[in-house]
Amino acid sequence: MNRSWTTVSALALAATLGVPAAASAQEAPHSIRLTPARAEGVIDRGQTIGPFTISNATDQGYRVQVFPVLLGQDRAGGLRIREDAASLRRARRRLAVQTRAFPFPPGGARSVFGQMRRAPRGAGFYGGILFRATPVGPARQQIRNVLQINGRVMLDPPAAQRRVAWEGGEVRAQQDGTRRLRLVVPVTNRGNTFAAVDGVLNVRDASGRAVTTRRLPGLRVLPGATVELPVRMSRPQLPPGAYRLQALLRGAGARARATGAMRLFGVNEVRTELARLVAFSAPRAYIGEETEVRATFRNTGNVEWAPTARLEVRALRGGQTGAVLERVALDAETVRPGQRGEVSGKVRLPEGTRSFDLRVRLLADGRELDARTNSVTPVKRPPLTTRIGDFVTENALAIVFLLLGAGALAAVAAMRYIRRLQDAARR
Repeated sequence: MNRSWTTVSALALAATLGVPAAASAQEAPHSIRLTPARAEGVIDRGQTIGPFTISNATDQGYRVQVFPVLLGQDRAGGLRIREDAASLRRARRRLAVQTRAFPFPPGGARSVFGQMRRAPRGAGFYGGILFRATPVGPARQQIRNVLQINGRVMLDPPAAQRRVAWEGGEVRAQQDGTRRLRLVVPVTNRGNTFAAVDGVLNVRDASGRAVTTRRLPGLRVLPGATVELPVRMSRPQLPPGAYRLQALLRGAGARARATGAMRLFGVNEVRTELARLVAFSAPRAYIGEETEVRATFRNTGNVEWAPTARLEVRALRGGQTGAVLERVALDAETVRPGQRGEVSGKVRLPEGTRSFDLRVRLLADGRELDARTNSVTPVKRPPLTTRIGDFVTENALAIVFLLLGAGALAAVAAMRYIRRLQDAARR
């Protein structure tokens, strides 16, 4: 049976993101509710976390599974649950949950505690207790909505062990519309605390003169994560030429610098190589044979180019992905701005695993531009007669038109032949 992962209410989404639950309580009276949405403090071995109370205000019964999880952070700053197998194992070693599963009838409620198993020196815990609710009872449709709500747990190291350190990356410029630039400053949290960082960005011309100074937005960053602080600039209108980008980053008493270069070929016009995936369908995979992978992208930059494309293959077991088993370079078409192109390649899937997670990634200068994931389960190739039948079924309409066209051509040829015979008889 197919399943889709979704949240069923504004409140559930608020809980997942760590927004206070009370803000959505009146907006979603018939929902799954989790209170509190988050727990914060200082990490200590053996400490009790919670309780997190989940209540069912719907008319649907569920079966709830409970997992300790870790949080990750994307380059835009968004927090996400790390659902790969290695991260789930690491979370279980750090945090124990009171129960692993329980029935969740309509009108029911359940409180769950967590307990810190380990508190390594100089490390916090940034994760949560994840509640995964699967509908029970007779299925009325093929797709079943599975609700995931995370009670976020944010525990900093003790004050004496906290360390704040920032590392700036290469500042770069992108086109963000007609004569509008987007300047991006990457920054990595090299400390051990979920801390906020902001800064200022200076743009200097070839002579070293500062032509503009912009304030960078503030953002809290998880330890080890890299985020990008962006600033959009439509003024001043800079003429073509070379420019230096210099950023000063600061947060929680620590500072760092980041630099980069920008060359404009027009007024506020910079060469920008960007792409987005627009389609990636699950391929057909046969046991012991190469699998052909195809995806479609759109050139969202302002120059003709081809992105670097890669395929990553992971084992998929129990809905969880494992480590990367294969990495394959894909061929990408060179297309003009705004046009669509295709990336393609072949991979031989490892044997011994039932299903695989296939992830297509678009890259530029080592940076990920976009990615899409699909799953596939290799099967035995069907016999020739079955394949012929499937081909006929899938292309029935085309075959009918082909036969009609062939019949029409044959009728025309026959009429011409008859006319020639009649002409010959009259002569």
